[in-house]
Amino acid sequence: MKTGTRRFPGWRTLVATALLAAAPARAGDVDVALVRMGVGNHVRPGDPTALLVRATSNLTAPVQARVEWAVRNADGDTALYSRDVALAPGAPVEQWIYGVAPITSASAVSSLELVSTVRVLQLADGRVTRLLGERRIDGNAGEEPAVPVESTEALIGVVGDGRAGLSALATPTPTLGYCASMNELTKVARGITAGALPDRWQGLASFESIIWTNAPVQGLGAEQARALLDWTQRGGNLVIVLPESGDPWGIGGRRDRTPLAPALPEHAERRDAVPVESLLPALCRSGVLRNEKARTAIWTFPEEPGNGFTPLIRAPGRVDSRTGNLVTGSGLDGRVLAVRRPFGFGFVTVVGIDVDGLDRRLQDGAVDEGGRGVGRIHAQQERSERLGAPCTLVLRHTRLRHRRVEAIPDVLHQVQSG
Repeated sequence: MKTGTRRFPGWRTLVATALLAAAPARAGDVDVALVRMGVGNHVRPGDPTALLVRATSNLTAPVQARVEWAVRNADGDTALYSRDVALAPGAPVEQWIYGVAPITSASAVSSLELVSTVRVLQLADGRVTRLLGERRIDGNAGEEPAVPVESTEALIGVVGDGRAGLSALATPTPTLGYCASMNELTKVARGITAGALPDRWQGLASFESIIWTNAPVQGLGAEQARALLDWTQRGGNLVIVLPESGDPWGIGGRRDRTPLAPALPEHAERRDAVPVESLLPALCRSGVLRNEKARTAIWTFPEEPGNGFTPLIRAPGRVDSRTGNLVTGSGLDGRVLAVRRPFGFGFVTVVGIDVDGLDRRLQDGAVDEGGRGVGRIHAQQERSERLGAPCTLVLRHTRLRHRRVEAIPDVLHQVQSG
């Protein structure tokens, strides 16, 4: 009978812990703060979760360090998620860490009440030498408290402060507790800035859709763009709403100036001073405007927008009685207002109507109703959120019914027994 050496998977962790206990650590070597738990401050327990941690060194010399998140998982073990950073004296460094917020009960709220630890460890030749600082955290420890998302709820992120016509999805049907038309309730994480997006796709794993409204594209870094595209390829639904002013996406011919160029159509045409009345069938159920002279700028797309995109939403137009085909006239009739393409297992959709621009114009009342300039628009008997109907339609066409929860790469994850 053969005998062999019995292996203990946690022995390296035990040795590192002993070294940490032996090495003196001054409490003020590094100040540790939790900036944000979850992208958009929304967390669904059981899904990959992103922590944004800020570490500020009080040392007199630069050091190599490891930022580590230690959290007790459902098995009772301590899971360690970490990334290495370089710390310079007095310079705050913000670093994303990706782990899994454990499911502790049937309610997501209790999971966010779980206390875990973020620590900063000094490295020498790739080995941990001493503890530089630590912070105990829960869902309320960030600059803004985290919002719990139940496993039975969907989650949509909005890059920008626009409404995008999504309020109806987050409003439960009376007596049901969820939105009857979607068979679930949807949480909407609004106000995400381009700079607040994570640098790895795992941070977006809880989102079914990301809607980019009126946020500046210039704040999007290359790693963040790669993470957004990786998330889309794994089944995400990315919707880009083109603004009525300017061309920040380069749709008019310079799309290569943005890091999301691989996910943009090649051809589009800007149309100024388009009567809003002609767009009403695509915007809301009402056919009446308070100001019939209201106008806006939009983007339309050819039949073949390029880069794999195909028409999704058209402006109303006349139908040929002989062929049954939509007739595209010299004006807006039958023109393509939104396009979509498959992107891996997900979709990218580009909407040519700035529904948020129309909604903002209504909300702030900056323009009178007399028809001067673009005027103030208002669809009778419709809530202003209905101006975002193209976005809602896009979501209903592309909503995925499965969760995209994948394993965190092994390089980010260790498990400490106990």
